Amino acid sequence: DVLHDFDAACRLEWLETNGLGGLASSTVVCANTRRYHSLLTVSTPTHGRLVLLNKLEDVLHVRGVAYTLSCNRYPGAVYPHGHLLLDEFQARPVPTWQFHLGPVRLTKRLALAHGADTVAVEYALGGDATEALLELHPLLSFRDHHSLTHENQDAAPEMVVAGDVLTVRLYPGLPAVRFAHFDAFGPVPDWYRDFEYAVEQKRGLAFREDLFCPGALTLRLKAGERVGVVATVEEGALPMAADTIAAEIERKRRLMAASPVDTPLGRALTVAADQFVVRMHGKRTTVLAGHHWFTDWGRDTMISLPGLCLTTGRHEEAREI
Repeated sequence: DVLHDFDAACRLEWLETNGLGGLASSTVVCANTRRYHSLLTVSTPTHGRLVLLNKLEDVLHVRGVAYTLSCNRYPGAVYPHGHLLLDEFQARPVPTWQFHLGPVRLTKRLALAHGADTVAVEYALGGDATEALLELHPLLSFRDHHSLTHENQDAAPEMVVAGDVLTVRLYPGLPAVRFAHFDAFGPVPDWYRDFEYAVEQKRGLAFREDLFCPGALTLRLKAGERVGVVATVEEGALPMAADTIAAEIERKRRLMAASPVDTPLGRALTVAADQFVVRMHGKRTTVLAGHHWFTDWGRDTMISLPGLCLTTGRHEEAREI
């Protein structure tokens, strides 16, 4: 009932971090309501925090029917209505969505790689469908996390496809994002205009944004298989989505197993504490004062350090901080 109520669902948010100052976050129905919501925000030594991949618009094609899984707020309208297809959302161990598409079921999972600026999104087909096609439309901004972007003449999209890897850069001098492990890419570069962010509007700030879409990534789904893509600014070999998600689930299980309080609340707080301890730009361990936008502050660090690091047994990190 909550998922099908757009306004109520948009008041519930999830957050994943990567231990480097980067994050992924949105509402439980993946309608962004803040300028800080994204699937890949990275922390850089030269440009600060950058929002690169704001979201993925996903459309499932099965038996001649197209099911649009996303939803957004535009001026005077909510479109599409993917939230009405949702049966369930779980935040732990990683954000997981269960879609009910008539006799077809679809599971979606997301995770950030710990210690890397990489996000993985994975899909699994269920129900009585044996195969389907999935279209993913990446929406990009390449901007400072405090700002908003609009269609502009300075944008000079660079797109290079090599096998199952798409490399996109929207502005010279900024990091490139690589998308990997899709079956096909159809270049249809265009701007999606006038996304509205309700939280920013409530704060009395600018609240409309345009996002750039390079085209459509296509994946073939078969029953019983997990298929996914990764998006990264890292160089070198590209991990599989399933491996990234499995590693993050295992890491969180180890955190929960080491919780000083062996109760559901204690385990949840131990995992939450981990989201504030970061190694900035590979140089030093520090404590972020809050998400989505705070950096490290001495007073907040000293107040929170006993709970974040001493109680949880992270004594070497506490000493370094």
